[in-house]
Amino acid sequence: MNKARVYQMYRTLAQPAPLFGALTIVAFWIGLAYLLSADRTKAIDAAIQDGNRMVRLIDDHAAQLIRSIDRTLLLLRQAYEENPAQFNLNQWAERASVISGVTTEVGMIDENLYLRARTGYSGPPIYLGDRVRLRVELPAHEDLTLHMCMSAAPANASPGKAVMVGWRHDQCLVFPLAA
Repeated sequence: MNKARVYQMYRTLAQPAPLFGALTIVAFWIGLAYLLSADRTKAIDAAIQDGNRMVRLIDDHAAQLIRSIDRTLLLLRQAYEENPAQFNLNQWAERASVISGVTTEVGMIDENLYLRARTGYSGPPIYLGDRVRLRVELPAHEDLTLHMCMSAAPANASPGKAVMVGWRHDQCLVFPLAA
């Protein structure tokens, strides 16, 4: 391009209308960036508040559920101790679920490790003495309770002692502990 053409373009752009148009575009983009930043901040704050509210709701619900189950178990013990001969676990569980609103599955194990009564079960007593219960801490720092057949349990298991644990799927039930 020659100098005359560049000078003419410069004079055209130096007029008030093109300068005002360019400044308007710049002001628009700055305002848009500010509004988007403010909206993003509001959205993050709202998400944090909603998360905190949800955690409080879950915490309250879990605490209420645990209190209800604890109350149910205390009432169960009291009812059984008052009259063990006439105690009907299934009937009592139905009444307790109506009162507390929580359906609870309960089993009663006697001193010989037989499951004598269980809600929803009416068969013969089941022997539970062939199971070992271990609480295990995994490298991922999850606590688990293992119910293992005696033949699969480590012979040297004792409180506080590290043991190697391995099992077949048909020998063990694994479930996380409730916090």
